[in-house]
Amino acid sequence: MVWKRLGEKSVMVTYDPLMSHPMVENKDGKEVIRATFQAVYLVTQLDARTTKVELGLHVNFGGNLPRFIVNSFIIPSFNRIVSHTQAFFALSLSLNSLTKSDGKLLGEVFVNQIKAARKRGGWKKRADLSKLGVDEFLYISVAMRKLLPLYPWFRALLHEMSLNRAKASRTVTKSLPDVKEQDAINLAKGLLTIILTNTEAEAAVDHWIAQNVALEEFEKEHVWMRSFFVEIAQFSLNTSNLGLKLRVSSGAFLSMVDLATDIYMTIQFLNTAGQESYGRTSALL
Repeated sequence: MVWKRLGEKSVMVTYDPLMSHPMVENKDGKEVIRATFQAVYLVTQLDARTTKVELGLHVNFGGNLPRFIVNSFIIPSFNRIVSHTQAFFALSLSLNSLTKSDGKLLGEVFVNQIKAARKRGGWKKRADLSKLGVDEFLYISVAMRKLLPLYPWFRALLHEMSLNRAKASRTVTKSLPDVKEQDAINLAKGLLTIILTNTEAEAAVDHWIAQNVALEEFEKEHVWMRSFFVEIAQFSLNTSNLGLKLRVSSGAFLSMVDLATDIYMTIQFLNTAGQESYGRTSALL
């Protein structure tokens, strides 16, 4: 590893490729490595609380590789590295430093934590594992550990959302300081119910926040909140079979009603003196 200061607020760190390894030998018994990998980090201080980190990677495979190997294995692997790096920094952020874009990233980390937890067991353990994923997220995030003592009901809110179950709900009219655990559960049910009839996660969250006073107050104090819940809503939207069936069924029903009214009006025109031409035109359309 070699580092060099490029300016008052910038440092470049380079990792030279490994050219040999005792575990790698060719037929002649020589230690060789065919592919080499070099990484360059550029770290720049933007302000007192923000640092920009840029990562450049150069991979030399020492020969030609089929395109499907690059596209199917190598590129996804590097994407995972970037995703894990982003998640690490997002989980390290303090509560006061979170921005709207940080909320989106935290939402992605939350969803991935739920997915990872669910893989540890079958569908019978799905609910318990989802809650376990929530608890793990709340523990590994610096910001969430700071948030929970301020709003103890936030855990119950995320627990209910992780279950992704449609249940009867009601609007919570309480202000933020008066919200309790059961209110948080009702808030979560409210969002899941709204998602059933929406095709866009952002619209569902907008509706959800607008009809609950406590959520509007919460957003004023924490600007990351909306983008965080949009990611959760998108996850629920993608995985809710009931919501998909309801939206498809509603669309099909409305189409049938529209067709029936068109047929009815066509018949009415054909049976009304002086309006037969309207009926024939309607029939052709």
